[in-house]
Amino acid sequence: MPIIDKQKWRDFGKALIKSPGSEEQKNFLELSQDNKSEEFIRHLEEKLGCKVGEDCKLKHTFSESEFRYPTEETSQLIWDTYASDHPTYTAKCGFWAYQIFAMIKAGYIQPSYLASNINASNETGIYTIEAAIKSEKSEKIDTVVRRILRSMCNEAPRDQRIIYKDFYIGCAYWLYQWSKDLEEHLPDMNDRQIRAILSAKYFGIFTEKMWSGKSYIGQIRILAGFVLFLQEKQNRQLSVKNIIDQLAYLSVWKSIELQEPKLNKIEFDKIHQALEQATN
Repeated sequence: MPIIDKQKWRDFGKALIKSPGSEEQKNFLELSQDNKSEEFIRHLEEKLGCKVGEDCKLKHTFSESEFRYPTEETSQLIWDTYASDHPTYTAKCGFWAYQIFAMIKAGYIQPSYLASNINASNETGIYTIEAAIKSEKSEKIDTVVRRILRSMCNEAPRDQRIIYKDFYIGCAYWLYQWSKDLEEHLPDMNDRQIRAILSAKYFGIFTEKMWSGKSYIGQIRILAGFVLFLQEKQNRQLSVKNIIDQLAYLSVWKSIELQEPKLNKIEFDKIHQALEQATN
C-alpha cells in the first residue's frame, strides 16, 4: 500500500511553517501554481526522498469547488474507491498525502486547489496564492502555506485530526465510514440519513472532541445514541460541545459505551435538559 513515511511527512510540514514569510515558504507558494505541477511534485520527491504519486486510485477530474466541498455523488465515489482499504491505512496522513500527490500527477486536481478558500471568502486557489506572494506579509504567506499543507493532509498545522477536520477527501471518506458502521446499530435509519444528520453541522464538532481527549463520543454505541438524539432535536438550538463535555464526566463512573444506543440517547436527553435548566 503506497504511503508517505509519517516522520518525513511531518518533518516536512514542521520545517515549512517554522519561519512565517520565509523564502522557503515563498518558493513553496511559487511551486503551488497550476503551471508548475511537475516542479511541485519534483520538489516534494526531493524533500521526502522518495517517488510519489505513482498509483492514483481516485480517477476523477475535480472542479475546484468540488474538491473543496465534495458533493454527495462525489463522496460516494470517494467511499467506493477506498472502501476496500483498511482503516489502519485510511487513518494515516501519509496514506492520503500520497493519494493527493497521485491526483496532481495524473491531472485530476491542480496544485492551486490546495489553497482554495471557496465558500469561505470565495477566493480561488490561484487568487489566494498570487495575493499572498504579492503581499510580502509574513502572516498572509504563512496562512496560505498552512492551508495547502492541510489540504495535502499534512499534520504539522493541526496534528493527525486533520484527516477528519480540514482534509476534504478524508472527511468525505470518514463520514461514509462512520455512517456505515452506525447503520448496524441503528436499524431504523439508513446510512444516507445518518450522514445527513452528522454532516449538517456536527461532524466537525464531534471529530474535534474525539481528538481533544473527550473520546467517549467515538465509541460506536455512544455515537449511535448521539445520532438518535440529534435526529429528534434537528430543529433545536443545541450546545453540542457542552453536551459532549458533560458526557465525558458521566462516562467516568457509568459504562455507557456498553449500553444500547436508545439508552444512550436518553443520557444525551438528560444532559441537554440539565444544561437548559442551568441557563434558565
